[in-house]
Amino acid sequence: MPDYLATVRDADGRETTVNVEADTADEAVRMLREQGFEEVVLHTDDVMSRYSNQRKVAADFSPRDWVQLRSLPPGLGLFLIVAANSYRKLAFWMILLALVVGFSVFRGGPLNWLDWSCLGVLAFPAVFALGIALFSRGVPYRAMMDALHWGRWEEAISQADAMGSKVPAETIGFEKARALAALGRLDEARDLVKPFDDERVMPRWLYLSRLANLFDIINRHDDAIALFEQALELAPDNAVIMLGLANRLILHRRDHRRARQLVAEARTHALSDETAPMADLLDGLILLEEGAPRDALPVVEAAYRVYRRRRHRFLGYVSLGQAAVSLARVHSALGDRDLAVKLYAKVRPRMVAVGSSLVARYDREIGLL
Repeated sequence: MPDYLATVRDADGRETTVNVEADTADEAVRMLREQGFEEVVLHTDDVMSRYSNQRKVAADFSPRDWVQLRSLPPGLGLFLIVAANSYRKLAFWMILLALVVGFSVFRGGPLNWLDWSCLGVLAFPAVFALGIALFSRGVPYRAMMDALHWGRWEEAISQADAMGSKVPAETIGFEKARALAALGRLDEARDLVKPFDDERVMPRWLYLSRLANLFDIINRHDDAIALFEQALELAPDNAVIMLGLANRLILHRRDHRRARQLVAEARTHALSDETAPMADLLDGLILLEEGAPRDALPVVEAAYRVYRRRRHRFLGYVSLGQAAVSLARVHSALGDRDLAVKLYAKVRPRMVAVGSSLVARYDREIGLL
């Protein structure tokens, strides 16, 4: 069953971060409120809850640790939390060893072999944490995702093949399939992910939404939208699917009416602090398409600031890229071409690298042509 992380506050104002098993985000929030919590901030959505796996490492990483990991650069965050937990568990011995070394320093004499041994033991948890941070599965995964998002398809495939069992097979499979599709090997890509079309591996709505990414990467956006429509039929209360579909409709069909309906419906369900900024960004894009850039500006700016703070996370810079382009489009519509071009220039190279069909349109809209 999926694990949902949430920060909650009880009637006495005490705040804690918890992990709750539930079938959906809506159910997770309802269960927590039934337990008497008055404020619930969800940290995982209906997709990420299937892969957070915090319960598997609960002895070393509390729910609070897991959430804090997201607020720090990946390597630094993992190092700090592993080191802190190690020192906390060994606090008595660490204090004792520190006192031994401190006594020698206080005497003013040279450190002896015992002092240096104590220092070595004191340093070991930090060295151990550094090794965990440097050789965690997140390092090669980030390298693979970086290659994907800069259009280095062969490199992404090589990185995926080297991942082995460090990451769930379906996660690697779909990322490798995207690279294959981009290289013109769509049939091979679809064959690669076909085994994951199994309810024992993932719900069909999730399979279809991931399959849509294969068509997005080759600019067959109508096919991607059709797959999201099918996913929504299977999971009509799933806010992640609603927002994913709304995003594609507003970007590729400029269908602000349907997009507005979908975002409004998504907001009636539980949104995590990861998905809520996307709903805000879509609200801004809808206002832009409706011819109200001045109203769109504060909405898009707020979403942009959120993504700026989260740029170090997995895929965070991709969301930041969309937010930056959206903000550039708003400023262009308001007549501030210099700022629009400055924002767009930060993102355009990556869009060109992956062959995005939106480049030509945005070039005209922002005034590069």
